[in-house]
Amino acid sequence: MNQAKPRPRRAFVMISALALLILVASLATSWTSGVLRQRGQARLASQHAQAEWLGESALRRGLARLRREPDHPGEAWLLSPDELQQAYGAAITTRVERPEEGPPRLIAVVRIPNESDPRVTHTASLRLPTDTAGESP
Repeated sequence: MNQAKPRPRRAFVMISALALLILVASLATSWTSGVLRQRGQARLASQHAQAEWLGESALRRGLARLRREPDHPGEAWLLSPDELQQAYGAAITTRVERPEEGPPRLIAVVRIPNESDPRVTHTASLRLPTDTAGESP
């Protein structure tokens, strides 16, 4: 009879250890997936900020170009990953919209990465003074 008592304890300890191992594994999995999700969100926020900066720079570049060439319709260019010092590149386009009514606008569109399905697309616009947009006052 003395030997019958340790076996239930061994089974209880074994079941408890297994339950604890399952709990620790599920906590580790949950923590890891949370960290990966936060990392992805931080990367996306960084790309959004970079797209905004590139859009503002594209507007300044387009405005300078319009001051030199008033009939400039816009342009498109690619930035390589090396130029951005990132693992991805960017595609930037600028265009001038000259509606029949209202002031002309310079529009810049930034796509990161420069693929057919970008994760981030940012559009920036600037209302142009009429003397800069190739129209006479």
